[in-house]
Amino acid sequence: MKKCLLLFASVLFFSCSAYVPVNVSPQSSSKEYELETSKDDLYVQVNNWMIDSFENAKSVIDFSDKEAGIITGKYLIGEVYSASNNYGLTDVYATVRVQIKDDYAKLTVTPENYQYIDSGDVSEDHKLPVEKVNRQVNTLLESFEQYVAKN
Repeated sequence: MKKCLLLFASVLFFSCSAYVPVNVSPQSSSKEYELETSKDDLYVQVNNWMIDSFENAKSVIDFSDKEAGIITGKYLIGEVYSASNNYGLTDVYATVRVQIKDDYAKLTVTPENYQYIDSGDVSEDHKLPVEKVNRQVNTLLESFEQYVAKN
């Protein structure tokens, strides 16, 4: 009986709070790097950088073509509560694409559009305003620059 009352009270509590869906359309960012490294060496460095940077198991290298000099990955930015997922957690990703040639690399990070619920009931960890996404994208760009510069 206590469990039923607790369940009823929690449903009543959550149904009274205001859920405001926030639509987010982050901008893509890219940066070009002039390096003194062969295409083959850059290819290995970029793969290693992605392995090191993609700490979450949901972040993966999707496509890799050494001849074309393209490596593409899916990077988990975070999780949000979303109305589109019945108010459950939804993963938010960015596509990370690196194009490489001899002495040159171009990194492009394109976060996907998403929606999150803004409510007093939702933890700040599960809200993902565009400023937070921009910080993560900039961190990835800086991480790449530091990685290829030291190797």
